[in-house]
Amino acid sequence: MRRTVPLVITFIAGVAMIVSFFVNDGTVLSVASSKVKEWGIIIAGFAVVLGTGNIVRVTLHKAKRGEDRPFKIVLLVCLFATMFLGLFFGIDKEIRSTWMNFGMFEREYNPFYWIYFNIQLPLGATMFSLLVFYITSAAYRAFRVRSIEAGILLTTAVIVMLGQIPISSAIGADKVMAWIMVVPNVAAKRAIFMGAAMGIASMSLKIILGIERSYLGGDS
Repeated sequence: MRRTVPLVITFIAGVAMIVSFFVNDGTVLSVASSKVKEWGIIIAGFAVVLGTGNIVRVTLHKAKRGEDRPFKIVLLVCLFATMFLGLFFGIDKEIRSTWMNFGMFEREYNPFYWIYFNIQLPLGATMFSLLVFYITSAAYRAFRVRSIEAGILLTTAVIVMLGQIPISSAIGADKVMAWIMVVPNVAAKRAIFMGAAMGIASMSLKIILGIERSYLGGDS
């Protein structure tokens, strides 16, 4: 009985959400499905709060034990500072104009967006720039011509890279690169998306029919 009720609820909700895609708007089922989607957004909001609380709890616990304490302190300070600025200065136009009058920003950024554009984005760019060395090493290993497939990969990569340089139009590499990116690349991406969609559909059916029960906890 303890597991039967969740399975019944999951089955009814899953079937209702599937059927709602095939009924007209304004019907009872379509309205109910839209309400369920709104509840999902609310639950996701509470999940963000729960995740934030868990991060604070784990970080404080590790800081008390002395594990990378300076970094944990920086994490908590940045977390609460960003949260404070987002809650109180995120969308207030008057605060934005007041900060602009002091000439602190070159653009029309309030404090919350200033942190994002001047701290978050440069840090993200720095992290990705450091990854270029690992990408180069991986590309060197992947482009070794040990088979026909590896040769095709190497040839395609060279053509795409040549298509990015200024003289690509003179040697015709830009047109070949455009064809590669539009035809084979898009076809492969669509095949991957179709495979992922079929995997999601099969897993959804297993959950709706009660075959997959790992979400209930314990043994599936």
